[in-house]
Amino acid sequence: MSTDTDKPVSPAFALLIILAGMGSALTLAPLFPALPAISKHFADVPYGEELVRGLITSVSIAFVIGAPLPGVSVRGVAPRKPPMGSALIFSLSGLAGLFIDNLWLLLASRVLLGLSETTVSTIVVALIASRLDPVRRDRWLGWFTMSIAVAAFALLEFGGLVADQNWRLIFLFYAVGFAIMIVAGLAIKAGSNADPAAQAAPASGDARPGKLPAISIIPFAVIGVGIAAGAVENTTPIFLPFHLAEIGETEPSRIARVILPNAAALALSAFLYGYIRRYLSIGTTFVASFLGAGLSLIWLGWLDNYAWMLVASACLGFSIGTLAPNLYAFAACYGSGQHQARNIGISRGAFFAGAPIMQLLLEPVATTASAGLALVTLGCTSLLLMLWPLMNRSRFAGDGSDAPGPA
Repeated sequence: MSTDTDKPVSPAFALLIILAGMGSALTLAPLFPALPAISKHFADVPYGEELVRGLITSVSIAFVIGAPLPGVSVRGVAPRKPPMGSALIFSLSGLAGLFIDNLWLLLASRVLLGLSETTVSTIVVALIASRLDPVRRDRWLGWFTMSIAVAAFALLEFGGLVADQNWRLIFLFYAVGFAIMIVAGLAIKAGSNADPAAQAAPASGDARPGKLPAISIIPFAVIGVGIAAGAVENTTPIFLPFHLAEIGETEPSRIARVILPNAAALALSAFLYGYIRRYLSIGTTFVASFLGAGLSLIWLGWLDNYAWMLVASACLGFSIGTLAPNLYAFAACYGSGQHQARNIGISRGAFFAGAPIMQLLLEPVATTASAGLALVTLGCTSLLLMLWPLMNRSRFAGDGSDAPGPA
């Protein structure tokens, strides 16, 4: 007998989830293998290497600013025009990198890129988390994260090869924003009650007030967990290319191949998230992720062997693959239903705040010692963060009962 959890979301909305994941991957993935080449191009600019790393963190800062805003508008209003307009801006600001030859202007274009992309992805995630029943919520949050990782996998390999020819050509990838604009117009219907997730199935609600405390004003726990998860997941690519350069690996395509196992393993882990949540609570999932990430980062930072770095990168990817969907599930059920969309936006903002905060803390380590030691320090931080859900089980209560049956 068919149940609500068996009903698929609309094909248009499923395509929008995939494209939104691609857009999220595009904001950062193609740039990672090209960072040393871009740094060389702007070598004469004061603090050029730090500013080039800022091409990554500037996007994260834009996510922090922009992510909480669209989540507020999801409930009661079909968010059609914001993602369409933002997708257009995403393409235009991304393609501008083909021509800009001023590092500061390039940084500014990255901020605009991040603001536009986060509008699209936050609305998509908020619709998944606030309108779907818990089983399909966990499944589609995992698949959204998987789509980011799969796109990143392809973009890293192809982007590295493209960057070998000319690092500016990687900015051509941002033309995909035009496709996102069209699909968003088809997937999100006009009208206050016509969002595709709601059409696919009525929300069953997942407030679980008996397990997770309601939020009255500011969801401090959501913010804290978001920053912690984002710091562990998003900081590694900032320092890993420079750690590789320290051991003599400066070719963009070879740098990309170290990040590729990370993206592939992350995609697998995210795909399995719905199944993992059948057996593990939100808190236990966080503990496993932080533990695995911490050990993998310490190993990765100490390695100077290219082949073993591929293995360590894969271990890290599998560990962090559940962090983002678990964070969004935590935010969705932390408080009453009316807060869900807002909490999703805030959690995404906090998630992307983690990398800039951690970069500020690790820059002195990278500049005075090495990028490898910065990764080791990040790993030790992850092991410390593991203690939070381990010692506060009541705050991270979801025990899997919200997701019965096959995912």
